[in-house]
Amino acid sequence: IPGAFFLDLDALTDEDFSAAGHNLPKPEHFAEEIAKFGIQGPEDPVDIVVYDQLGLFSSPRGWYTFRAFGFNDVHVLEGGLPAWRHLGYPTTADVTATFSIRD
Repeated sequence: IPGAFFLDLDALTDEDFSAAGHNLPKPEHFAEEIAKFGIQGPEDPVDIVVYDQLGLFSSPRGWYTFRAFGFNDVHVLEGGLPAWRHLGYPTTADVTATFSIRD
């Protein structure tokens, strides 16, 4: 989806907490990753929409992760990328450049 950023939740998992996958990341690690997208924290005036390539697989975990770190305006794209494509909305393989919402 044009303008989207990729957040690898598996790479963020806190393996010190548990050997099981899909743990919440350490707060400092999560803050560092989202800062790459120009998001400094839940106080930033930003709506976040999460989606995944399968429709509804990992996006709820993304939603939960943002909510766990205090973000209120977080939404799951209904149907994910498959629904987006089915409706004929644009897609791109281009990587979105990092920006700051403070600029």
